[in-house]
Amino acid sequence: MCLQLTTATVLVQLKYTSYWCCNRYEELNVRLLDTVRQYSANIPQFLHNRPKFFLDHCLKRMPPVTTAIPPDNIVMSESGVFVVTSVDTADKNYVVKLRSDSNADVPSCECVDWHRHFLPCKHLLAVVHSSYCEGWTSLPLVYRSLPLFTADPDIEHARSSTSVPSVSGN
Repeated sequence: MCLQLTTATVLVQLKYTSYWCCNRYEELNVRLLDTVRQYSANIPQFLHNRPKFFLDHCLKRMPPVTTAIPPDNIVMSESGVFVVTSVDTADKNYVVKLRSDSNADVPSCECVDWHRHFLPCKHLLAVVHSSYCEGWTSLPLVYRSLPLFTADPDIEHARSSTSVPSVSGN
């Protein structure tokens, strides 16, 4: 009897945990959709409908949090390869590639931030938003579509096909 009670308890806990996790997952995905929330005007369009950690990561690497990289500090050396002159360190350049040598589905930068996180660094973000590129879509599709960077497309599609009132807020 004691074994049955323990097994039943575990099954109920697993079912509840699974239910809670799925609902929480859906809730977190829905919360970031621009059909449910209103983004501040200073948040670039490419950061809408992205997970909070990704949004925060990118915003910390963009003006006004960091010093803006002037367009003159970005030079295209060859197609998809850019040399970005640092605004913080004299005589320091970083090579940014929209497609890295080791994997064409991933961009790269020589900076420490890129090598630490493999997430967009301020140099990559500056290049992508320069006149040389067409924004976030200049990056490889595989990279910009990573589940870590996007809302669940099934949830996003389900929400866009139903009528959801627009809510402003954080």
